[in-house]
Amino acid sequence: EEFPVEEDELSSAEFGTLVHEVLEHLNFQDPEKTLAGVVREVFNGMDEGKIREAMEIAGRFIQSPLLQEIQKAKRVFKELPFVLNERHGSIHGVIDLLYQDLRGLWHIVDYKTAVGDSVSMAASGYEEQILIYALAFQEISRQCPVRGVIYYLKNQFACDIPLNAG
Repeated sequence: EEFPVEEDELSSAEFGTLVHEVLEHLNFQDPEKTLAGVVREVFNGMDEGKIREAMEIAGRFIQSPLLQEIQKAKRVFKELPFVLNERHGSIHGVIDLLYQDLRGLWHIVDYKTAVGDSVSMAASGYEEQILIYALAFQEISRQCPVRGVIYYLKNQFACDIPLNAG
């Protein structure tokens, strides 16, 4: 005889994936107007606590200096998939956000649904992730991004990673 299994609570990874989806569908030019609807749609039927947490995280992001910078961009690409074919195999990935500023310079943003700081950033390996994203973008576009940003959503900590623009 089988017993019904209750749905487990979202893992941190699953929650992070859903928050990424919220940011992917959020209208960055008018985020206050679309935030609640997007969060409700993405987290449809889930625990109200998780919905509130996602609203708080995304709500802080839409007030951030980073979003203000992105709102002024010439071009913005969200959730940009890539395949980087290297000598020892392929690397598949998704760049969370890529934008071109008014000067024509490219910036890569990778969101982390966590609390972070300089110490955790240094130990994380995320800088290498940004370097791979920069290489992939350079291979695809023949342009070099000038900066990568690891953006910790829970505490709005932005860690800038200067990239070689030449």
